[in-house]
Amino acid sequence: MIPVLRLGDATNYLEFYGEIDKGLLIYDDGYQTYDFFPVDNANFPTLAGFYLVGTMNGGYTITANLEAQWTPLYTNTVNQLVPDTLFPTDFLLRKAEVYIKGDKGTVWIGHGNMASMPSAQYDISGTSVVALSAVENMAGGLYLRYADGTLSTVKILDVFNNFNGLGRRLRIRYDTPAVNGLYFSASVGTVIVPTATGVLGYDIAAIYNNTVGDFQLSGSLAASVPEAGWALIDGSFSALHVPTGLSVTVAGAVEHAPTTDPHYGYVKLGYQQSWFDFGKTALSVDAYLGADIYTAGDQSRSVGAQLVQNIDYLQTQLYLGARLYQYDDPAFSYRDGVAVLTGAMVSF
Repeated sequence: MIPVLRLGDATNYLEFYGEIDKGLLIYDDGYQTYDFFPVDNANFPTLAGFYLVGTMNGGYTITANLEAQWTPLYTNTVNQLVPDTLFPTDFLLRKAEVYIKGDKGTVWIGHGNMASMPSAQYDISGTSVVALSAVENMAGGLYLRYADGTLSTVKILDVFNNFNGLGRRLRIRYDTPAVNGLYFSASVGTVIVPTATGVLGYDIAAIYNNTVGDFQLSGSLAASVPEAGWALIDGSFSALHVPTGLSVTVAGAVEHAPTTDPHYGYVKLGYQQSWFDFGKTALSVDAYLGADIYTAGDQSRSVGAQLVQNIDYLQTQLYLGARLYQYDDPAFSYRDGVAVLTGAMVSF
């Protein structure tokens, strides 16, 4: 329905892209039920950007990419204390970079993905719009309730984390050429958005995307140094058996930090089929288990179920997800939280 928004020819062009993702979030913290609408889904927020692509002598291409997201209501910020109508507009620069690609690989300069981003989120289950290893994204801004019913100061995003590499930074990055779907990447950079830290981090990653027989495979393993005294190893792998539509996705991370050594494991089982002419249907269930994420000796647990219906002509994904959050630490007991997120994402 929406044509490619491109000016130019196949080798030199300006192309606009984006996605609009709005939904309804319902959250029960064990004491009261809250709803937020229209809320942006933190897995795939509303964003827009453009590519300016040029072809140079020798077969090299140079690309400039600018991208920003706009999330006035966000699943990782809405909570019990502030009415959703009072949240300020959240405008965030995601990418402002230039990269050159040739037969010797790709060099990236500017603000964008580090080599280890998104090493913990390789997922070809078909339900990633509503469920990734970042299980906190469904309701990350909500506070947990103590067992006595009072509201704690601990948010879901504090105690659930998929440690997805070093994220986006102002960096220099190099990717090797791919051989049989495998390539390597390395980068060094510092955080400047939303606030400059002046701290330099660096990382390396192996990335694999390939089809072998009836299987579609995708994954990454990364090692990162966020700053002096820290170390992180994280990764994910997803396999889809194309004839049956069955898939399995796993992710995990181990971090060495000054005060604790957080770690987690995640698994998702998926099933997708073309039951309708207008688009594929995907179903999945997943589970997350983390320890020492927020404080030494704590435990974070989550299970979820997801449904995604594609409507190809409208370039739309309709989604529904439900998730149980459970958290315990040595000092306090907390009530379970239950989140339900439903909405639609339109891509262009």
